[in-house]
Amino acid sequence: MNAVTLIGIDLGKHSFHLHAQDRSGRMVFRKKLSRQQLLRTLANVPACRVVMEACAGSHWLARRLASLGHEARLISPQLVRPFVVGNQKDFGDAQEKSFIEHERSVFVLTRRHVIRKIIR
Repeated sequence: MNAVTLIGIDLGKHSFHLHAQDRSGRMVFRKKLSRQQLLRTLANVPACRVVMEACAGSHWLARRLASLGHEARLISPQLVRPFVVGNQKDFGDAQEKSFIEHERSVFVLTRRHVIRKIIR
């Protein structure tokens, strides 16, 4: 099995859709998980970059993922909209977030990054 280097997550109220890629951009796995399953699954995946759309719950999740050793990146919703193709749902949304990670490098800062900048 190829090593996962990037995971795109589509956030929902009760379920989360994951799309994992290796270094070359090939899909490694796609999963639909609950909140508890998500944290358990990501605890078992080697540290990698995790990308999701910025919203109220994504900041909490980013802190939890950072504590697991992952590099959490939040994408501004304004940057996600141009990449929507048709009426994608769930797995397609998770996959497009992975694609945006390769195309752009503009992300929303989490609280940890802001504090780090203030200290310096």
